[in-house]
Amino acid sequence: MKKILLILLFLLMINDVVTTNIIIGQGGIELNFLMRPIVENTMLHIVIKIIAVVFILFLSKKIIGWISKTNNSLPRYVSYNLTIIALIGWFAFVGAFNLMSLL
Repeated sequence: MKKILLILLFLLMINDVVTTNIIIGQGGIELNFLMRPIVENTMLHIVIKIIAVVFILFLSKKIIGWISKTNNSLPRYVSYNLTIIALIGWFAFVGAFNLMSLL
């Protein structure tokens, strides 16, 4: 299950980068002010997105591990999958917003 979720997350991230590049190419702007200087360089854009997601997943795993030591009410894999699902939800929202902007 985790592998499928990670593949979906990766595909949605790529969709975000591609649709953002199309919007920028048509004269649009990046709405995330932190990403504005980065989106002009596609490879840097992809690398920054991957680093951010890996950092969030790493941090999530550490926090879940810490919580699990003090409270065993939720299995670690469930919590970790929920983090991935939350990221999928975010990138699905961003991708849908970008696609709507292209219409």
